[in-house]
Amino acid sequence: MAISISTEDVRLVTNAPIESPNTCDDGMWSGTTTAGVTVRKAIVLGADMQKTDITGTKKKETTKIIQIGTFAALTRAGYEKHADHLVDRFLRFVDKAKHLFIDITTMVEEVYELVLQDIKDGLLPEQHRGIILLGGYNRGCDDPKFFFVNNAGVLDLMNTDIDCIRGVFQTGSGSGAAFVYMDERYRREEDDLTAARTLVEDAIYSGIQSDSHSGIGIEVVVVRPLMGVGKVESMTIKEYERRRNIRHADS
Repeated sequence: MAISISTEDVRLVTNAPIESPNTCDDGMWSGTTTAGVTVRKAIVLGADMQKTDITGTKKKETTKIIQIGTFAALTRAGYEKHADHLVDRFLRFVDKAKHLFIDITTMVEEVYELVLQDIKDGLLPEQHRGIILLGGYNRGCDDPKFFFVNNAGVLDLMNTDIDCIRGVFQTGSGSGAAFVYMDERYRREEDDLTAARTLVEDAIYSGIQSDSHSGIGIEVVVVRPLMGVGKVESMTIKEYERRRNIRHADS
């Protein structure tokens, strides 16, 4: 089932008030299993589905992917947009994230603009666009863990060195398994949108399997800098497994 999300819908979610729980045992508030890759100047995002009343929308099954995609409305100028002091803002975000509940939109907006600016400045050549871009948000009771893909394409822990901030993401409950899958299977030279979507679906499924409480289905959406958020495609676990079996039978 495809769900169309308009720019107006995105703004509604972006501007929705966020009520931060005061305890650490706060269920789905603690994180979400997400993954994403860049391909063909687009970003393929995926998330697990959980019927949990998270902030911002009554569409409970699509809350996560909508929140992840909201940054598109904030960066509609795409490659033409100039972003000032992004590194400083991101470092402040990292510091705040240790103590506060912060919407994933903030994280994705900052990282996406960093990547766009790097491309504009020639620091990220287009032939290297196939980097693993982001993951989920995990507040938890301890300091959040930040990861990045290094120059060798290997998943690594992030430190506060400014040079390591490009391409950063965070983890959710099942994201660790999703990232391991992507780290092992992803080809940096990948330039096929269908293959990228399949990779994201497989990664989310891997994350869900690693944590029985992390989701009831998979959602994928393609975001393009000048076009914004595309249609969110949702599938149950059974539907994903059916598609995967057909794919394997044809290979």
